[in-house]
Amino acid sequence: MLPNIYSKALILGLLVILVFSLACGSDSSNETKEASTPPPPTTKAVEKSSPSKIENTTPKDVVEVVNQDVGGSGAYTFKPNKFAFNKGQTVTFKMSAETEYHTFTVDKLEIDEDIDAGETKNFKVTFNETGTFELYCIVHKSSGMVGEIVVK
Repeated sequence: MLPNIYSKALILGLLVILVFSLACGSDSSNETKEASTPPPPTTKAVEKSSPSKIENTTPKDVVEVVNQDVGGSGAYTFKPNKFAFNKGQTVTFKMSAETEYHTFTVDKLEIDEDIDAGETKNFKVTFNETGTFELYCIVHKSSGMVGEIVVK
């Protein structure tokens, strides 16, 4: 009778392991599928120019920016982190984020765009003020995620 109890316990233990294995396996495959399909890019216009003046953006006026982080490239930084534009120039920023939430913030130019991990986002800026402006990520500024925009 004692061996019968051990065999029932062994069978019950194996069934529990099998059920947990199947349950965990199905959840992780769904998460992988969702994480590997990034959401479509969104576009938000940020312009300081008057509504009557509309400028066309040419392909040379598309600037790609990667918000890098510790979980991706190993450091909190913008790539690139220095930009130079001419007064009156309209630029479309194509911004992407690696593995964390970030912002692209320039207080004096009233730019404050945010982006989620793995997302790509486009937004336009018309530079109507000359000067040197600090760019930073609100969340990671203290970790050195800063840059500079110069408008001539």
